Amino acid sequence: MTRLHFTGCGRTGTRFVYSVLCSQLHLDVRFEDPSKSQHLVSWMDGLRTDLPYDYKIVQIRNPFKVLSSLVLSNEEAWKWADNSLRRDAKMEGLRQPYENHREWNAVALFAQWYLALQEDCDFIFRIEDVSTVLPSLLEHHLGIHYVQTAQAIRQVLTTCNTVKREQMFWSADTIERVCPTWAPIVFKLADRFHYGEPI
Repeated sequence: MTRLHFTGCGRTGTRFVYSVLCSQLHLDVRFEDPSKSQHLVSWMDGLRTDLPYDYKIVQIRNPFKVLSSLVLSNEEAWKWADNSLRRDAKMEGLRQPYENHREWNAVALFAQWYLALQEDCDFIFRIEDVSTVLPSLLEHHLGIHYVQTAQAIRQVLTTCNTVKREQMFWSADTIERVCPTWAPIVFKLADRFHYGEPI
């Protein structure tokens, strides 16, 4: 049977996708645990190339909205991401101590993570389009009926795994100011996936 690995960057809705696959569709899937499950949802294992899955499906979220959430990542997530990035000679990694460079690291992580994911994935979709894209993916790969899946997605709260934050989005000026090194990559990703600054 086809095995799927759903991934992305931190705070892009991987737990939401896991909730759909597990609690609504009752698939054999693990979250951030690449063990013996049929399918995996894990952003932290997104850059690994040694996992036994047939398709790597990447989700992306509006960077103008996600960065204000990503900046609140914990020390463990920063360290894991930094170590993963530094295995790739083309990547700069993150700045330490992580606590003192949260804003720079949020932009740098988003940019570098998706640069790396693009080189080793089978499909990328916008999490904002999940109600149409995910059903079609599951129908194509697993034979799960589209209508049933769409109904299941609508029943999952989009507030799962949310964090409290003072700012709901960052402007392009803010992104450029906090991390001019990686801001251009973020803007290119935003353009490619038709994201604009929230008004």
